Amino acid sequence: MRANFPACEARGVAAVSCPNVLRLYLSASVINAPLNAALRDLLPSSRFELVLPQEFTPLDVGHPRLPRAIYDRCIEEMERCDAGILLLDAFGIDCAAEAGWFAARKKPFVGIARASTRFLQNWMVKGSLTGIVCLDPAVFAVVERDPILDVVPRRFCDDQGLAAALEALLR
Repeated sequence: MRANFPACEARGVAAVSCPNVLRLYLSASVINAPLNAALRDLLPSSRFELVLPQEFTPLDVGHPRLPRAIYDRCIEEMERCDAGILLLDAFGIDCAAEAGWFAARKKPFVGIARASTRFLQNWMVKGSLTGIVCLDPAVFAVVERDPILDVVPRRFCDDQGLAAALEALLR
């Protein structure tokens, strides 16, 4: 099967070849490890493989002391993935750097917003998105009016519809 990413191709983002399973890199704060892992439970393993950097990042070591090998592993995992997902409710500077990495490589990068619109003040991150899924109607209404996101495909759904919404944006 070939993922054709039609919305991404319209913006010059390269299509990728993939099996039936989409391999996605989760760009999210490792501090939110339980919430990040819960996202994996919402995505059927028959259709998605979610790479969680928290699984190879030592959580008991402060960021200033992380070894270079962690950075290298993140880059390797992003290279191997079909696309990236960014949790927009609480992301940090490392996630913003990953957003830039995905944009520079012209790989699909989809944001998920559940309960906050604070991310809307980060225009470089918004500009890196090739799609956005909102899990709250009020968040979706605000996203619909954003001038940077007006060219980005948007979906509204609840948790149970997340997998289908991601597939609609990525296949």
